Amino acid sequence: MQYMTFKIPVSYDEEKIHDLNDFIRRHKIITIQKEFVACNQDSYWALLIEYFSGQEEHKNKQPLDYKNILPAEDFAVFSELRDLRKSISEKDGVPVYAICTNEQLAEIVKSKVTTIEQLKKIHGIGKGKIDKYGKQIVDYMKSIIGENQND
Repeated sequence: MQYMTFKIPVSYDEEKIHDLNDFIRRHKIITIQKEFVACNQDSYWALLIEYFSGQEEHKNKQPLDYKNILPAEDFAVFSELRDLRKSISEKDGVPVYAICTNEQLAEIVKSKVTTIEQLKKIHGIGKGKIDKYGKQIVDYMKSIIGENQND
């Protein structure tokens, strides 16, 4: 894994935005952390991107092992979400990835999604998935997070 930082000024800078989008298209992104830095007229968005380099992707075509990426508590929630996804896919007769990818599930867990608005912010989860599966996912996350807080 490697890291790259970007500084995107609040004032529109087409070249910097193009560079950011180009970088994201060319790499397998693991996480993106965003922070707004307020400096009056020089305010900007700071982005820290964790990614696999091109060489790592070609050497290792195996899927990510989220057990090694996520903290143990998050991985337990991730596993429970995978079980929910599997039961929904069997009930609806659709492949599991049509509901959410593992990457999306991991982001749901890391972001501690408990509302539809938060779910809308997960990359690749659009209106169709939210309409079909959003309430189930959010309700499940609320129940899991509530259980973990009671421990």
